Amino acid sequence: MTLAFVFPRDEIQIGRVELFFSDQAEALKKAGFKIWLDDPLKWNEGTTPNDFTAVRRGWRVKQDEYAAAMSRIEAIGVKPFTDLTSYLATHYHTRWYETLKDLTFETRFFKFDENLEKNVEELGWEWFIVKDWVKTIQRTIGGAAIVNLKTLKKRLPDLEKAREYIEGGITIRKWEPIDSQYEQRFFVINGESYSNDGGDCPEIVKEVARRIKLSGFYAVDVANRIDGEPRVVELNDGQVSDLGGAGTTIYKLWSPERFAEIWSEHK
Repeated sequence: MTLAFVFPRDEIQIGRVELFFSDQAEALKKAGFKIWLDDPLKWNEGTTPNDFTAVRRGWRVKQDEYAAAMSRIEAIGVKPFTDLTSYLATHYHTRWYETLKDLTFETRFFKFDENLEKNVEELGWEWFIVKDWVKTIQRTIGGAAIVNLKTLKKRLPDLEKAREYIEGGITIRKWEPIDSQYEQRFFVINGESYSNDGGDCPEIVKEVARRIKLSGFYAVDVANRIDGEPRVVELNDGQVSDLGGAGTTIYKLWSPERFAEIWSEHK
């Protein structure tokens, strides 16, 4: 398998990788990987790379958008490292929660309909996190990630206005007090788990890697509860999981060079 990495193109500097991802692209190129732009009109080097498997790096996209991106890749004879089924395996909470329910926050999934308030009230949870099936809906609940029933009731009209942006349905996660300052991001590639500093991964991350097999590349975010118990905060498809930026703690920050290094083990 010969790997290539597909990055979003910069809309201003034609022919270049989008600035946010440029350091990653440069590090991967130095490590010996091919770098292409996700451009339906022109692929780098002007060749048809039939023997390549492509890893997409970019922003989180919805199911239909990801399917379209994979179609562009497959149209030139390239195999995606993560096909649509594998992408959804860690993109949607509904796909991975049952497999990891003992390692993460208690969670319920609801349709976004007139019964939402009643369904949430019946849970009897004092504090909880409101998400769609993918991400926290912070903008529509007043900027807060953790809310109570009173806050949710006030924000239901805002949720309704944002309906078109909600993926799948509504996810309610029972809040567990964690030390978010020390939240860490780990990557899993083909069942092997990696830390940002090259050290050994916690056992909880290794256990996730043993259980989650449908995706070959994903991110695992882990934090300790205040009683010291490690908990999985969330999973995400690895292709759309960033390496951290301004404001990111050293525990969650990845260097582009370290990211390229872990991929070098899978050439």
